[in-house]
Amino acid sequence: MTDSAPPSKRMKFGFFDENIQVVVGPLRKRFNLHADILTTRSPYFKAAIAKRASTPDPPKDEQGSSQTTALQSTAKLGGDIELLDVEPEIFETYSQYLYQDTLDFDAPDDLTLDELVSVHILAAKLGDLRATNMAIDQMIKTSDKQHVVPGGSLVAIAFAGTSSESSSLRRLLVDFYMYEADKQVFTESSQLMPPAFCKAFMLRYIELKSGEGDAGFKQKISTLPACSYHQHDSSCPPCQ
Repeated sequence: MTDSAPPSKRMKFGFFDENIQVVVGPLRKRFNLHADILTTRSPYFKAAIAKRASTPDPPKDEQGSSQTTALQSTAKLGGDIELLDVEPEIFETYSQYLYQDTLDFDAPDDLTLDELVSVHILAAKLGDLRATNMAIDQMIKTSDKQHVVPGGSLVAIAFAGTSSESSSLRRLLVDFYMYEADKQVFTESSQLMPPAFCKAFMLRYIELKSGEGDAGFKQKISTLPACSYHQHDSSCPPCQ
């Protein structure tokens, strides 16, 4: 499988482009990012930034002075966007993707399967389908290169971080175990698998067994069509 996500337009930033402060994690680490790149990639950030812009002016006192504290004034001008339940390291990786348009980094900066799952979960919550597709492609590439499948604890994290049965990440993890996990890996991971995974696995087994027989199990994920686990909409058109 190759990364066939359509090329993105080169983003140009002017001297007066607005910067946005994104506060991440319980320790409130700050990231200073261009508003244009956030709104272009993420419907979540687009809505949050639009909400900041529509914040009404604070009331005036009898002398016409603003009745507001410095903190409220910051909120009035836009303020920070908070993602306090996100790990700063994962948001930093997402920020690198925003500016470099890739999740495929050279060693020793290449991402682990754990990191890629976390990036996918974050990108899905932000509505950034291009990032979710890139994370999927990189997970497949990493798994194929290292000859490993995600362990049971990582599967549990992925299923806890997604809610839809049609999640592309869930489908990929099910197929990893359907096509490529051996008996030992499955046995070692089975105690950690959430019930939702077990249900999805059995439904996938029935689907393959009834549709293609035993031949349906003789697949390698890296050889499947590029769009097999992708999601698309108007902002992220189908792969060519």
